[in-house]
Amino acid sequence: MGVFSENFFRRGDLVEACRALPFPNVAVPDQVLYDHRLAWSEHEDCVGTGFSMLYNHSDDPNCNMVRMPAHGTVPDMLYVVALRDIVPGEQLLIKYKCEPWW
Repeated sequence: MGVFSENFFRRGDLVEACRALPFPNVAVPDQVLYDHRLAWSEHEDCVGTGFSMLYNHSDDPNCNMVRMPAHGTVPDMLYVVALRDIVPGEQLLIKYKCEPWW
């Protein structure tokens, strides 16, 4: 599984905007949810909508996932931003903010 680009993106372009659904990170009873959570804050993790849960890890990523807390009427969001130019067909990769489990 993974996410692949259908378009050309320049460095700094917004690749995807995803709604984030934060939840307390203490004692998450569901192991599947625990294994697929994204770091949100010191006391919260989140799951994301869109393709945000399918990006694979790389130590040399071409995208960065940026956390944007809710403000006003705008909900919690995850923005995926290109770190360099990306060509169509290229896999979109992020660097996980936690130690990979493999």
